[in-house]
Amino acid sequence: AERQRDLQEARKKGDADKINKRQHKLNEAQQELKTLESRDY
Repeated sequence: AERQRDLQEARKKGDADKINKRQHKLNEAQQELKTLESRDY
């Protein structure tokens, strides 16, 4: 949720480079979350 807020702020400012970096971090975080959720504990 925090990264999505960052992404929205970057979009408002129109900073393409920051948008790309934050989108990448968001994607990584979501992948990590899926990996953790799919593990058997």
